[in-house]
Amino acid sequence: MTRMEFCKAEYGETFVPGSAANICLGFDGLNRTFSTTIPAVDYQDRKVLGIYEMDDTFHTFTSYGSVMNRIFVCLFLAWLVSTVCVLKNINFAGKIVYVTCWLPILIAVVLLFRVLGLTGKENGMQAYVAPEYKYMYDGMVWFRAGATMMFSLGLGFGILPNLAAYNPFHGNFIRDAVGLSVLNSAYSVLIGFVAFSILGHLANVTGKELFSVVDSGVSLAFICYSSALARFTAVVRPLLSTVFFASLIFFGLSTQFSMFEAVLVAIMDVYPSLESHRKLLTLGLGFLGFLMGVPMTFQGGAHMLKLLDLYVPTTPVMVILLCQAIMFVHVYGWQNLMKDWNLMLGPPSKFEKLFRMYVFLSLAFVAPVMITHD
Repeated sequence: MTRMEFCKAEYGETFVPGSAANICLGFDGLNRTFSTTIPAVDYQDRKVLGIYEMDDTFHTFTSYGSVMNRIFVCLFLAWLVSTVCVLKNINFAGKIVYVTCWLPILIAVVLLFRVLGLTGKENGMQAYVAPEYKYMYDGMVWFRAGATMMFSLGLGFGILPNLAAYNPFHGNFIRDAVGLSVLNSAYSVLIGFVAFSILGHLANVTGKELFSVVDSGVSLAFICYSSALARFTAVVRPLLSTVFFASLIFFGLSTQFSMFEAVLVAIMDVYPSLESHRKLLTLGLGFLGFLMGVPMTFQGGAHMLKLLDLYVPTTPVMVILLCQAIMFVHVYGWQNLMKDWNLMLGPPSKFEKLFRMYVFLSLAFVAPVMITHD
């Protein structure tokens, strides 16, 4: 049975002749069963990750394949840069983030205006904003939503307490916490509109159901944004793509060396004698982190990444946050915590009094109930 494709077999970035759909089209020569594939998905699975061979061999845990050299080199460079940043000064990398953190927001706004002109985008937007009240009573939905928020804000990983050491003692952390949470939620809503709009367009192009166009997971954003960027003119497309993916690289590196330093500081807090061997310990942790990432550079490594993404930043992090809430309210004591706040911020204003009550209710009741519900 011969399989024919109207695609470049090497990287799947062509389109159906005579169509503006920009899809990969394959059919079985015997029964003429047609199948469509989004170029971004085909390029990712075959060229970038190597999950599929050109003969359609599919790599899994039992057929792990070989190392993807480009991913291996990128992993090495990521840990090399992270190690150097931790060895030198995290403040330098922080200054870079001041610039790069705004680039994805700017590009998301540009993409939103572009996808508003695509056919089928209304189906995606409707699916995004249409309420499904039956899920309001599903505790797992709230658990997943909370886990997503905790992960995007960096809670439970030890990053924020470590970075807080670089802040002024009398800095207004209430303003920072509220502002960061609002901006994070607003950006999530914005990219949600972009992602669902392009999903609606891709569903219209391929003839598939909206939620079956692209598999959910860590690659969803890459596929949606790549597909959206491909809709720009040939003049603008390279510039926007370069800026967008460069900002993602800086985002990823800043997250990685922040987690790296959090682990390093935690180890030295437990074993103060290692402070004199900080450089050696940093090099050792960097090399260990690199080795732990090597299994995910194989052709079947994407499955390992999905497995880690499914279980690591969810239940374990929520358990850590539950322990932190209990520690602040019941072990260290709420009154002691409020004394520390007064020492750092001075007498509370009316807003701060209301905010403190909100924090107390959240830590003492709301957060434990939501975390332990499922």
